[in-house]
Amino acid sequence: MSGRAHGTRYFLAEWYRGELDQDEIDRIAARLDESSQSVSAGGASVRRVMTMAVPAGEWMFGIFEADSADTVEQVCRHAGMAPQQLNPAVEDRVRGTWHRDDSTLSGND
Repeated sequence: MSGRAHGTRYFLAEWYRGELDQDEIDRIAARLDESSQSVSAGGASVRRVMTMAVPAGEWMFGIFEADSADTVEQVCRHAGMAPQQLNPAVEDRVRGTWHRDDSTLSGND
């Protein structure tokens, strides 16, 4: 998560969402991206860094880089995804590669 813009921080948004499958996760991520672009066009600094879902627990997490928690809240609400939790996140660096495992998602038998 390097390359952060000056004056921005990371925030972790959490949502409880039943019935998550890959298509729904992709739709939510697209709505969050569209909302981020819309809010950024208004002068705020915000972008979705990543989204992660835990379908077994029905949780979804989003990491945002933004100038404030209020900006992230605005993005999420505009996308129809008001977060159950929104907290400042501590920056960390992920090293190595990752693999997306869709085998545990519904409909991927």
